[in-house]
Amino acid sequence: MRYFIPIDKSSIKRNERAGESHSFVAFPTEKIVHKDGSVEIIRELMEIRHLPIPEWYYNYIPIMVECSECHEKFLNTNLLSDEDSDGCYSGTICPFCGEWGCCDIEFEDIYKVIEKGKY
Repeated sequence: MRYFIPIDKSSIKRNERAGESHSFVAFPTEKIVHKDGSVEIIRELMEIRHLPIPEWYYNYIPIMVECSECHEKFLNTNLLSDEDSDGCYSGTICPFCGEWGCCDIEFEDIYKVIEKGKY
């Protein structure tokens, strides 16, 4: 069976850092305890390169789906994912019977939602 997973419209927010592909993370490198009991922590910044940050933040609304093999019903958020030794991937593995491709899922497209609304 085919299921449509909608976007929670109340969760849509524009990301001010959209498009950036690097960030900085601070981590402590040294802890100094002074005689008066005060503590000084020396931090070092490390630059991280990553995929560009998406333009929008949003969440999907969980829905009930049914496994085509064992017919158990569960939330789509409980679906499992795995990759076999041949590199075949499935994000729709039944958490009860382990059937790969237990349901057909289509996620709502954020750009179609944005096109229709005012965000």
